[in-house]
Amino acid sequence: MTKRIGILYFSPTNTTKKICRAVALGMGTKNPQTLDMTFPDTRTEIIANPNTVTANIDHLIIGAPVHSGKLPLQAMECLIAIGGNGKECSAIVVYGNRDYGIALYRMVEILSKNGFGVTAVGAFIGQHTYSDIVPVAMGRPDESSNQRTKRTSYYCKGEST
Repeated sequence: MTKRIGILYFSPTNTTKKICRAVALGMGTKNPQTLDMTFPDTRTEIIANPNTVTANIDHLIIGAPVHSGKLPLQAMECLIAIGGNGKECSAIVVYGNRDYGIALYRMVEILSKNGFGVTAVGAFIGQHTYSDIVPVAMGRPDESSNQRTKRTSYYCKGEST
């Protein structure tokens, strides 16, 4: 049976979106169900109807950027609202080559508490938001990032590399 894959992401610069999509494609899905919680209207809808996030999927890839070592509050509001109902998920954070702090730990903690079975986690480097001022992780995600994303996909599917 092919798993129905969903992606839930917060991605103001689209870097987290790219990473999550690459993980989904690596899991073998061609057209994952996606929810972009970057926009306030979508977050309001998710919080009002949290069960719709996992209704038609078997595995949810959840991604968010890291700001000062933490998850954005807007993303946390959504994560706290949704229930896993025993579904599998992968937790993904994207950081600007500094430090991802407690963001990944906190995401896994929230998801586990909400009834998700966390099968894989990943912390990926993305071009830092302020790279136009001070160049940090320029061009990321790049080919080396893609290789790491592919390895994470194997773990999401329950395989080893």
